[in-house]
Amino acid sequence: MRGVRDEAGLKLIETATGETRHTQLFDLAEDPLETNDLSAHDEHADTLSALRETLHSGWCDELGDLEGEQGQAFWPQIEWTPRA
Repeated sequence: MRGVRDEAGLKLIETATGETRHTQLFDLAEDPLETNDLSAHDEHADTLSALRETLHSGWCDELGDLEGEQGQAFWPQIEWTPRA
């Protein structure tokens, strides 16, 4: 599981275990208890894409997540992961 939040209060959570992958997007300002998943709403497609890029750059580039065993298992399961 990996997650990221932006300044506007949107929170992206990506989970990948085995063959199962799950995406969740929440607006914490409007939904602080994270009950309304916005990830499947078309109007949030651009936001989802931007947060995914932020998630990847933060975890992989800044934190070196691909160097660890968990990161090596997680990232190949995420279909949107930017490829070099």
